[in-house]
Amino acid sequence: MGDTILCSVKHASEEKTFKEQGKQPEAAESEESDLEIEDDGVIEQDLDDPQEMGDEYLEITNEMINQANEKREHALATLDEGELQKAIDLFKDAIRLNPHFILLYVNRASAFVKLQKRNAAIRDCDRPCELNPNSAESYKWTGQAHMLWGHWEEAAQDFTFACQLDYDEDTNAMLKNAQLRAEKIVNHRQMYEHKHELKAHRKMLEKVKLALEEQKRTQKEESTWQWMIRIWWKYFDFFTTILDPRIIIAWVDVTWNPDNIYKYQSNCKFMKFIGQYD
Repeated sequence: MGDTILCSVKHASEEKTFKEQGKQPEAAESEESDLEIEDDGVIEQDLDDPQEMGDEYLEITNEMINQANEKREHALATLDEGELQKAIDLFKDAIRLNPHFILLYVNRASAFVKLQKRNAAIRDCDRPCELNPNSAESYKWTGQAHMLWGHWEEAAQDFTFACQLDYDEDTNAMLKNAQLRAEKIVNHRQMYEHKHELKAHRKMLEKVKLALEEQKRTQKEESTWQWMIRIWWKYFDFFTTILDPRIIIAWVDVTWNPDNIYKYQSNCKFMKFIGQYD
């Protein structure tokens, strides 16, 4: 049965696990176009209710163990004949009799894979890990189930655990395959994140540039207004000065005879007027 699952796994292609968010579809497609991922062979999600996992507190007798083994043998024969649902039902009966028998979940997972029920398959692969965290076989099957999802990073992690617990060539080969695909996805994700960061920096620099330009424009406008106000006050003071009859008389007097300016030296307003505008 391991060969059945392994064959399906080797034909499962990589699923797109990294999707751009917050962008228009055409932008996302253009940035991810350099990552070639085929979707053929990746099993779609099934939405069935969780399958029965047996009573973990059940007191198991030798008779129940024997009955479970007989059910398993019958289920395996049925599975070879292609009667998938019948085989799943037989595995379920066996699990009810001996819910601690790891291979029952592994075998049932292979049937779920053929039915393209990957949620059920992953649940049956997780259960052996719960029963025996040090079981290399459990991690090996869990890794294969993740490969059917296209979850290459998770698969590589499970195969790594399996090889650490009990190394074998088949698991190591699947580990290398998963690592190559996982590395490709990770590199692509890092490249995208780098592009995203650069784009964010460019946006920030653009905002700073616009802010500086606005500040410069505002300062220029303020300088222009300040200059206009200063000129206005200057001429306003000039016009208010020349409208003073005393200033006009003094200015005419000095114009006719410049020596008469000594008569107005004490008149600060007139002397300022003469000094600025004469």
